Amino acid sequence: MAEIWEQNEEISEDEELTVTDHRDEAEPKVSPEEEQAVEVTTDDPREALEEQGEDVSSSPARRGHEDVN
Repeated sequence: MAEIWEQNEEISEDEELTVTDHRDEAEPKVSPEEEQAVEVTTDDPREALEEQGEDVSSSPARRGHEDVN
């Protein structure tokens, strides 16, 4: 079902508009040094997990558990 459209409030000529220059700052929010590097993908997804420090040598159910024999 369509939503009911609500008309914007009209302002008179006597009312002042609010200036919002701070939203249009010239500087980027993130410096080039802080930007994320270009992501390089590989055919083997285990390499990405290893980069993140994940244990890829065992099944997910066994990760973090020592073998008890």
